[in-house]
Amino acid sequence: MEKQLKLLILEDSVVDAEIVQRFLEKSQLNCQFKLAKNKETFLQSLDQFKPDVILADNSLPQFDAAEALKIVRQRPIYIPFIMVTGTVSEEFAAGIIKSGADDFILKDRLARLPAAIEAALKHQQMEAEQQAMKQEILDQKVQEQKRITRAIITAQEQERNRIGRELHDNICQILSTAKLYIELAREDRPELNELVNYPIELITNSINEIRSLSKKSVTPLKDVNLKELAQLLVSDLDKTTAIRTTFDYHVANPALDDGLKLNIYRIIQEQVNNIVKHAQAKNVRVSIEADNKVIQAIVMDDGKGFDLNKKRNGIGISNMINRIESFNGEIQIESTPGNGCTVQIRLPY
Repeated sequence: MEKQLKLLILEDSVVDAEIVQRFLEKSQLNCQFKLAKNKETFLQSLDQFKPDVILADNSLPQFDAAEALKIVRQRPIYIPFIMVTGTVSEEFAAGIIKSGADDFILKDRLARLPAAIEAALKHQQMEAEQQAMKQEILDQKVQEQKRITRAIITAQEQERNRIGRELHDNICQILSTAKLYIELAREDRPELNELVNYPIELITNSINEIRSLSKKSVTPLKDVNLKELAQLLVSDLDKTTAIRTTFDYHVANPALDDGLKLNIYRIIQEQVNNIVKHAQAKNVRVSIEADNKVIQAIVMDDGKGFDLNKKRNGIGISNMINRIESFNGEIQIESTPGNGCTVQIRLPY
């Protein structure tokens, strides 16, 4: 069955509108008509009637075709717009076409109107196809940029692992050796005890800090166990701070990519670090669950919160957003001063 065209007629003369309607009906166009006699009913009809084609008279009381055309062309969907009016100057006709009207028909020459409607609909189809093509190209560019971002993140993880292992296997060993020699010197010369005790303490603290940093930096790049990594992160928070933690994990063996799992871990790690540094929280809850091809992670704290509209100097949240967007995910942050913070991420898999 042929689709019934919705024609919106902008016309203050009921007689003229009926003439146009009867002419189109005789032309065997399958149309549904809607009359708008002023700006108010015209705007209502755009939203409620949702016309396929607009036929507009030039001049109405306090409203004209030029203003109506401007309103229509500001909308995201292209709607064919044909001016059907009495005698006007050639300059005006050229101007209205230049402004975006599809055609110009005089009321005493309606014979050309059906063909003008058909041509306008073809133009609309071409516009839609071009828009779809532009959107497809844009989507391809966005996805390519996301692939590049994921590749950069992977390279950063590899470099982070390399540095972490270098710190642990090399720098720690050098410091441990230096500490050993100082301790040997202290045994041979007891009078140096007070002099070397503090350097030994500094070296010991440095070794512990490097080991902690290395532990945070080095993660497996293959066969990533998200539950184990997140559990260790929460357990360390529980052991090394006064913060009470809760961890929930409900993922029934989904086929998650290692890069995605590592990305989720890094996002949680980033937010946990933010909590330790800034939140002054007493309780933290981390949960991870998967359902309907979407994995969701939530990090909640009862700390001091912050104003989401206030500019921040750190890059932590920006890093999280970049990671999430590279995997076509979403992030939602809820926080107000004095009411803690909730970070929720959703990623397709």
